[in-house]
Amino acid sequence: MAEKTNEYNGCLKGSIEQARDYARESFVYGLKTKDELTEEFHVSARTVEKSTQNMGDWFQECLQTRVIKESRKHVKYISLDCRNYSVNPLYKMWKACSFTTNEIVFFFFLLDYLTKKEEPVSLAEMHDTYYFMHRSDGFQKSSAKKWLESKGLPSGIIVKAGRGKYSLAPSVALSEMRDLLQYYSKIAPGGVIGSFILDKLDACKSPFGFKQHYIGQAFDCEVICSILLAIRDDCSVSLHYLTRSKGEIEANVLPVKILSSTQNGRQYLIAWDENSKRFFNYRLDRIKTITILDSSSADVGKIHEQYRQIEKHMWGVSLGDGEIVHVEFCVKVEEDEAYIINRLYREMRCGTVEPVPDSPGLVKFSADVYDAHEMFPWIRTFICRIVSLKISDHELEKHFWEAISDMYDIYF
Repeated sequence: MAEKTNEYNGCLKGSIEQARDYARESFVYGLKTKDELTEEFHVSARTVEKSTQNMGDWFQECLQTRVIKESRKHVKYISLDCRNYSVNPLYKMWKACSFTTNEIVFFFFLLDYLTKKEEPVSLAEMHDTYYFMHRSDGFQKSSAKKWLESKGLPSGIIVKAGRGKYSLAPSVALSEMRDLLQYYSKIAPGGVIGSFILDKLDACKSPFGFKQHYIGQAFDCEVICSILLAIRDDCSVSLHYLTRSKGEIEANVLPVKILSSTQNGRQYLIAWDENSKRFFNYRLDRIKTITILDSSSADVGKIHEQYRQIEKHMWGVSLGDGEIVHVEFCVKVEEDEAYIINRLYREMRCGTVEPVPDSPGLVKFSADVYDAHEMFPWIRTFICRIVSLKISDHELEKHFWEAISDMYDIYF
């Protein structure tokens, strides 16, 4: 008789949304007890316990525990050095999702059936074959068509071949794409897809290493894939979004672009709200759920052109209040410091760089932006070289110098 075991097989307990939120909280902060997480997410202690067990199974090698002195309670958190991992360990969360009955039918039966067919086949032929094999109606033509349209065709694995017929896409030699997969599975949006494919190949150490590898973006893989599909098909999306002031809200918007911060890896969605006739930015890590809607009735081309005009005055992700602020500063550059000028050109998001007339060794940077606040951290990196600074909004200029004065007081 086989011995019973309590060993967990790594499959997801509870919903992926809850597990994702809890894992993100542990990865980013790692400071909250089970009681605090129960209160924050408005869930039961049992739900938090399931998420804790999920994390223990997924992230064994990087899950740490510390004790809070005041309460003597234990706090679990994720701690890792991304340089030590050739594959993002946070992808394990997505690989633990279980299949529904319909997904098993569609993923495995359809792919197996199409693999054996040299000619394109219709849904009716698929249904008849399934019924003949299993003597059941588990294969519903309406559900199958919906799955093909929403998942099968967008994945690129299945393609339309004539009216109402389908076939498998031409196969590729995955072993010849190993380096490509190893590179883009780390830096591309939805890189977990590349990681899934790499799992089918023999293990091999990646030749690529990254100084700034924001592995926490793995938590947003599902959201970002849905956004990219909506952008491709000019579809609106329905977001359940967590705001600081109003709590969770619902918004129906047209996604336009995804922006990623080079400083902290935080990702934002720029989207058009048809009701208010303006653009908004949404942090991807605050999007709880996303649903792709029908094609937008708005003039998508006109909206994208409008955004391109706005983008010319965006330094980060802030769209400001519509008023443009002029910022300019001069820096001192020695003859052998051309790298400073190169850095200005390389790092500026908008604006111009030009020498100051009749002032050898001085270079002026100027830009017209919606939110000058976003420029301040970058401007401060040149603080020892700045000889003059002018901001058309005098209150902002005053705020900049007050912050510099406060820094001086702290260190000196």
